[in-house]
Amino acid sequence: MTPPGPTETTRFGSLKPENWPEQDRRLMAEARRPKGFLKPGGAASDWRAKTLETVTYRYGVFVWWLNETGRLRPDAAPIERVTAENIEAFIEAYGACHASTSLAGVVHGIYEMVRVMHPNAEFDDLRDVVAGLKAVACPRPKLPRMADHRALIELGEALIAHGARKLNEDHMLSAAAVRDGCMILFQVDCPLRRSNFEALQLGETLLRDERGYHVAFKASQMKNHRSFDADLSAWITPRLDFYLDATRPVLQWRSDQPDQGWLWLGAEGEPMTGKSMSRRVRQLITRHLGRAMSLHLFRDGATTTVAVHASADIGIAGDLLGHADDRTSEEHYNQAGGVEAARRYHELLAEQREEEFRRKRPERDDPGSFGSVVPGERR
Repeated sequence: MTPPGPTETTRFGSLKPENWPEQDRRLMAEARRPKGFLKPGGAASDWRAKTLETVTYRYGVFVWWLNETGRLRPDAAPIERVTAENIEAFIEAYGACHASTSLAGVVHGIYEMVRVMHPNAEFDDLRDVVAGLKAVACPRPKLPRMADHRALIELGEALIAHGARKLNEDHMLSAAAVRDGCMILFQVDCPLRRSNFEALQLGETLLRDERGYHVAFKASQMKNHRSFDADLSAWITPRLDFYLDATRPVLQWRSDQPDQGWLWLGAEGEPMTGKSMSRRVRQLITRHLGRAMSLHLFRDGATTTVAVHASADIGIAGDLLGHADDRTSEEHYNQAGGVEAARRYHELLAEQREEEFRRKRPERDDPGSFGSVVPGERR
């Protein structure tokens, strides 16, 4: 096989902003300039942190490729780099080793970045290219990557039971196993977007009272700008209690930073990012269930569960997942809809868990079996 030439590559990186040419850094800083009193902000001043992160990464891919292929001129302005020749060559190179949806997303990021860097310029041709790529993009099928929710619950409980066996030794890997099991069970019970799953914070977005756990996000914290409230199922309460009381402290102890209450902690006690959690969950599900299921696919799995096992209740999916609803924008309706949808979804999960419990009762009576429950929980 002929190795990639100077204008070809099979692996792409992303140049961080601090390594961009000086003009790019200056124009991006201007685009991010916040609004002041009687003074308009930059073209990207209203971008959310997630939008900024995504667009910055995607534009960084383009700058990295320009540099790798000898096309990056440090003295040139960003608008001078998005020539038809450069964009066509980039699409050919990136599209050769990435999915069409990924290609469309990266080129869209390039467009968004140069648009805010040069707010008075016209980028009609590049916008048309983005539209064309999105029109022909074919997302990967989701169903082959989705595991059944009953298998996910079994896996989550097995990980918790496995980690609990050596937890009294303050074993980090055992603590991580309990955490991983709780992450899987949490997403089955309350399938959040990755950014919200990362933002779960004790006493802020995850609350505990005598009834159990409750998730609460303000409208400003949600992608669709609608507040979200949902109770967690009663069966997950002892598992989260066990994680918080016996496991999370093992992880937090390894950090030299004060505890800020983030629910999910990494091996060194650091708050886990959505990307690292999704990668970890995907690795576990792939290894044990043969499905490359990311955190976000739990949301599709919840809809599939309702559609297959309770098709008459398919209308709860929108409220359960916190999707936008044009019927009303009243705050109390949005909150009530989410809580009620979660309640009905949990009833469905409970029915499925009980059915599976009866089917595998002989196995569950063995304390070392795959379906062992949390220590201290009554069967």
